[in-house]
Amino acid sequence: MLRPDRHTVFFGGVRREGEACFRTFFPVGVTDLRLSEGSLQVMELIGWDPSGRTEPLRLPGPWRIALAPDP
Repeated sequence: MLRPDRHTVFFGGVRREGEACFRTFFPVGVTDLRLSEGSLQVMELIGWDPSGRTEPLRLPGPWRIALAPDP
C-alpha cells in the first residue's frame, strides 16, 4: 500500500514482467499534492514455486520506505 499520510491509503496492483519478475503499481499521479511526503509500506512478500512442489515462502513485513518529492 502507498500511504501519503496517516489518513490516506492507496492500494496498488501487481503485474507479471517476465519469469519470476513482477511490477507493482499504484493509481496515483506524481502531481498529487498529497504526496508531499509519505511512505510505501510492504506488508508481506510471498514467493512460490511455479511447479507447485513446495509451499510458498512468506516474508512478513511491514517494511516502510519513506517517500519525498524531488526538490
